[in-house]
Amino acid sequence: TMAGGMAKCGLKPVVSIYSTFLQRAMDQVIHDVAIMNLPVLFGIDRGGLVEDGETHQGVFDIAYLRSVPNFKVLAPKDAIELRNMVFTVIKESSGPVAIRFPRDKAVNAAELDALMASSKPEDSYQTIDLAKWDVVVPGNEKRMILAFGAMVETAKQILPLLTKLGVPTSQMPTIINARSVKPLDKALLSRLLHSSDTRIVTLEEGVTAGGFGAAVLEFSSSLSLLGEE
Repeated sequence: TMAGGMAKCGLKPVVSIYSTFLQRAMDQVIHDVAIMNLPVLFGIDRGGLVEDGETHQGVFDIAYLRSVPNFKVLAPKDAIELRNMVFTVIKESSGPVAIRFPRDKAVNAAELDALMASSKPEDSYQTIDLAKWDVVVPGNEKRMILAFGAMVETAKQILPLLTKLGVPTSQMPTIINARSVKPLDKALLSRLLHSSDTRIVTLEEGVTAGGFGAAVLEFSSSLSLLGEE
């Protein structure tokens, strides 16, 4: 609520909070920020499974934030993308944004340290298209892994295991960094879903109901209802 008031006064506040604690403030999130479309950035720590016990599992934030109006819901694949997401949101966003990240050690933290130690670290900041997904590991275009946030690194770790299981290089999946669950990259998804022989696997660290995979299925269903698939 305080951050909402600050945003009404022209600031762009950042709220840093555990995923499990944000659950307790959903009335404030909806009424004091989202409905008024205020530019508050929520940095959601411990998004996903953690070792802090059942009450601290951050597995619901994807599902409950997807249902809140005006929100963008993002997750970076590594430390560098997290920094660039924050930079982009502060620079460009005019409404509420949630960026979730895991408890574990940040991926590519050493590379981020090297950027910050450069002669002009400010030059290494980049704005990114928050609604556009990227291919991080090219592969068979009929075998797609759509990975949300920290699951990009998990997907990359799967590839050597597939090799050991005898999967030929020509059948290795393409891994996509699906950095935004809201909004979805509808252009990319439409292209994938219009190909009847493309197989899609979604990876996320959260509940199945209302999560990233559910969002992809909902979009696929909308295409069917519109006669576009």
